[in-house]
Amino acid sequence: MQQHTTKSEQIILKLLHEFRGMTALQIAQCISSKEQPKITQRSSIHNHLKRLKSKKLVSGKKIDSNTRTGSVYFLSSNGFNYVKDLLNIEFEKIGSGYTSKILGDSFSDLSYEVYKTPLEQLNHHLLFVDSLIAIKLNEQLKAIQTRNSIYASRLYFQQNGQRILRPDGEIEDLESGDTFFLEIDMGTENYNQLLAKFENYNEYFKTLSQSQLPMGIFFVTDSIKKAYGFNRRWMTVLSSFLSAIDAKFLESVNLIMIPIDDFSESLAFEVNKQNLYENYHNNIFSTQTQNKNKFLATIEHSHEYRDPNFYIYQIGKSNYQYVYISIAQQFESLVYGGYLNFVKLANSNPQNESTKNLSKLGYSQTIFRRNTSEHLPLNFAPEHIPNEILAVLQTIQDNAKIIILND
Repeated sequence: MQQHTTKSEQIILKLLHEFRGMTALQIAQCISSKEQPKITQRSSIHNHLKRLKSKKLVSGKKIDSNTRTGSVYFLSSNGFNYVKDLLNIEFEKIGSGYTSKILGDSFSDLSYEVYKTPLEQLNHHLLFVDSLIAIKLNEQLKAIQTRNSIYASRLYFQQNGQRILRPDGEIEDLESGDTFFLEIDMGTENYNQLLAKFENYNEYFKTLSQSQLPMGIFFVTDSIKKAYGFNRRWMTVLSSFLSAIDAKFLESVNLIMIPIDDFSESLAFEVNKQNLYENYHNNIFSTQTQNKNKFLATIEHSHEYRDPNFYIYQIGKSNYQYVYISIAQQFESLVYGGYLNFVKLANSNPQNESTKNLSKLGYSQTIFRRNTSEHLPLNFAPEHIPNEILAVLQTIQDNAKIIILND
């Protein structure tokens, strides 16, 4: 290690290694643990970066974007090797790539060609970095560890050969062991391209056991998409997902689309969903009894909190109805995929003493949400969804009731 660097410079070098390139603002956010660092902190970062560039450890590139200004900074080849010495990454070491507040870092001895910053997809990369920083800044997510696409990619094998799944990142909750894939959506992939992406996911899921399936896939968009065209984009993403993914995975793997501004809160909601079911259990049942519906039975299933249990309620004196109850985010697929599984299980559920002499009224869904819209975005394009799925989804629009829960 020939170059001399200060402690502050070493912190910046380690961050640039972890994130594979960052803006000065992103570096300041990590160091200050604040979304909006002080101007003096940002100025200090710029001064350190100038010195690191003069030492040939860091390079920079002007950002060509309508949404960002300034430059992105990344390790030079010399800087990359310098940081491997700083981090004591042993020769030919194989690491998981995960970084976390609890377990620290586990990096491999990569070549610079494999590691280097993806400058050809710079806006995509910086939005990915924003996602990881959002997790770091959220105190509810201390038990979360993350890794980028270099480490999250995996080979899987089929009869006709091997394929590779390349998510943009991967998230693991150290407390539960639950995992999520992370995809950065710049809105550039059309329906057919998204369909191919999810078909690849579907083929990969076929190689896993039920317990190995991820809990979900987060599709993170930029903040502008939140204000312009988010619902339309969600329809394209969701319809391709529902068309590509097998029913047995639709009932288990949740697709969540979220703008970057709300991502960390959305992730915290998802990893805490089991506790939410327990906390709001009484609220869920009281909602039905307020409607003077009598609880009759529960249809059990094995997916833990991925879906709640399904319930049968007596409606009036002579009818009964199957009720699917979920705690959900505004833009998530389990409201649809879980409902499809619910209908399948309800249809195969044998009539028992509780429903004897009663007439079946069909199905309904009660969706509990926190601090989000009371509406379902259900403007599906029929040509994008198989008719059998579309028919069932139409019943959601006809029968779904959304209730906003208070914290």
